[in-house]
Amino acid sequence: MKKIGLFLFTALAALLVVSCKEHEYDGPDSAYVVTVRTMPVGSDYYFEADTGQTIYPSDKSRIGAYEATNRQRAVITFKTLAPTSGYNLNAQLYSIRNIYTGAGRLVSDPEELASLADDPIQLYPAGSYLTRKYLTLYVVYPVSDNSKHQFELIVDLTNSTASDPNYLNVELRHDKGDDIANTYRETYISFNIEALTSQLAGKNGILLRVKEGNNENSIKSHRIDFPQSGL
Repeated sequence: MKKIGLFLFTALAALLVVSCKEHEYDGPDSAYVVTVRTMPVGSDYYFEADTGQTIYPSDKSRIGAYEATNRQRAVITFKTLAPTSGYNLNAQLYSIRNIYTGAGRLVSDPEELASLADDPIQLYPAGSYLTRKYLTLYVVYPVSDNSKHQFELIVDLTNSTASDPNYLNVELRHDKGDDIANTYRETYISFNIEALTSQLAGKNGILLRVKEGNNENSIKSHRIDFPQSGL
């Protein structure tokens, strides 16, 4: 389970420092990247961690109105409460923030591949992780209007050359549209990779191609392994 990422760890660490000084801490004790799950009836929702554990936010009093979308990926912070029936964890929800949610796909058309944008984006491998269902990446990119930014996770079927037979070659593509950057955004983005299951069979993980700048040496390849637990 991916509990605390880079920016989440920093935020929680700051809270803990304050709490130590005051000898009392009233705040979240956990931060997870999760999948939002909506109830069959009504507007209620719960969360599914990447281990399959379920988290029910029985106390939502600290957040504003949230419109849940099934399968949306999000970052949540919460305090663990006494167990409740039907869920692995019971939570007092402190924050919820949706993150970009996409799906990996196969590309076999050279013209489609050539048409995909490839704007620079910085990847932090230490904050990124891979399960059998999701690839979640911690990235930084220049932005003014984030709604204009789109991301693609693709396997290029026009290129049969494998740099390492134990890993699947995957590409992250970033399209900034006509956005003119004035600051940097640090965030998670997440992709459902179930469409890549057959290509990943027998692999140790992926080799992720990322364009991190505009010069000739800006194309980087990052190795991301499946966890030993087999998630």
